[in-house]
Amino acid sequence: MSFIGRFTVLRGAPRELWIVFAAKLLAFLAYGVMNSTLVLWLSSDLGYDDRHAGRTCHGVVCVMTLFTVFVGS
Repeated sequence: MSFIGRFTVLRGAPRELWIVFAAKLLAFLAYGVMNSTLVLWLSSDLGYDDRHAGRTCHGVVCVMTLFTVFVGS
């Protein structure tokens, strides 16, 4: 099977699968935008330097990941 053929098999996939893929993509994009916005907000509004804002954002991401793993989505 060719490289393109691996993806064209999804053309006949059910509509619900495409909705799941779209929701996953939107969740991924929202997570990235939230992280970027958090760093910018910490830097501009609270006066954090870039390193401290990055570490704070990293801490928030770690806590969110732990809660997701232990409690669920």
